Amino acid sequence: MIMWKSRPLRIEDGSHIVGLYTEEDRVLSSLIPFLAEGLAGNDRCFYAAAPNTIARVSKALRQAGAAVDEARERGQLVLLDKKDPLLNDGRFDPVHLVELYRADIANALEEGWSHVRATAEMSWLVEGVPGREEILYYEALSTELFNDTDSVHAICQYDTARMKGAEIIELLKIHPWALLDDRVGDNPFWINPTVEMYHPG
Repeated sequence: MIMWKSRPLRIEDGSHIVGLYTEEDRVLSSLIPFLAEGLAGNDRCFYAAAPNTIARVSKALRQAGAAVDEARERGQLVLLDKKDPLLNDGRFDPVHLVELYRADIANALEEGWSHVRATAEMSWLVEGVPGREEILYYEALSTELFNDTDSVHAICQYDTARMKGAEIIELLKIHPWALLDDRVGDNPFWINPTVEMYHPG
C-alpha cells in the first residue's frame, strides 16, 4: 500500500505541482495562503480560472489581509478569468502557452520580483477547446520549463470530475509533487518522463 505523506503547502524552488481536487473549497483553502504569502513578500502571483472562481479568490485574498487592488495595479497580482489570452487563436496550443510562461517569468524577474507563483485551473481552460487532447504534452513541456529555473512555484489544478481516469494517472506520472484537495506531498507515482513520451502524433 502506498502511504500518502502530507505536509503544509511549502513549495520548493523550481517546483511544478499537479493539484487534483474533488471540492473547490478544499483546494482553495491551500491556494489562498499560497498566493497571500507571495503578495506579502516580493513574489509575482498569477491565477487563471473561471470568473466565479476568480471572484471567490479575490474576496478570500482580501479577507486574508492582501491588498488586492494595489497588487493588481502595480503588476504583482494577475487574476485572469478569460481563456483567450492563454490560447492561440482559440486553440489550446502547448508550445504557445509554455512560451508565454517563459516570457512572463523572464519579465517578472527583470522587473525585480523574487519569484513567480503561478496557478491555473487547467480543466476549465481546456474544456470545450480545440487542442484539449494535448494537455499531457503541455504538462510535460511545463515540467521541463520549470525544472530549468528555481524562481517559479507552479500549481496546475484539475477538477477530477472533468478529467478522464487515464489522464489523471498520466498527470501523476509527470509531476514529482501533488496537491490532493488540501494535502500536498511527494508523489509516489512520478516516473520523471521525457517530453517525447507525450508528443502528439
